Amino acid sequence: MINTLKEIGETHDLTIAQTAMSWAVTKGVLPIIGVTSAKHVDDAAKVVATTLTASEMKKLETVADKTGVNTIGSWEQDMRE
Repeated sequence: MINTLKEIGETHDLTIAQTAMSWAVTKGVLPIIGVTSAKHVDDAAKVVATTLTASEMKKLETVADKTGVNTIGSWEQDMRE
């Protein structure tokens, strides 16, 4: 999972953490982040300005499924049923 986040993040000049946040934002989630410095604000602004492609989202979802990471939010319907 980390390697995939890193790989996708590099194409957008994002860190692994920023890529994970962008993944969440692209899914429609608004993460609550701690901001204790101007750098944190800059990092968050970069995340909001980034939209992952459909293929990047699919790749992250596929890898997450293989690793057992649950990426279904409580508001999303599980389409596997």
